[in-house]
Amino acid sequence: MGDYVTLGGRVGVRDHVTIVSKVRLAAASCVTKDINKPGDYGGFPAVPIREWRRQVASRCQTVK
Repeated sequence: MGDYVTLGGRVGVRDHVTIVSKVRLAAASCVTKDINKPGDYGGFPAVPIREWRRQVASRCQTVK
């Protein structure tokens, strides 16, 4: 795990996973693969935060 990595509450990280410096993980996310680019991530499995928000928005639209 690199420097300046911030984990939100209830984040899970699988064994033998590499996380580079300057990564932030949203609460209740799960890291299942290496994260090689700095930035914000969220979801299960953890993906870039923009992609995760799109997934959440599409789920909300299908419920209506």
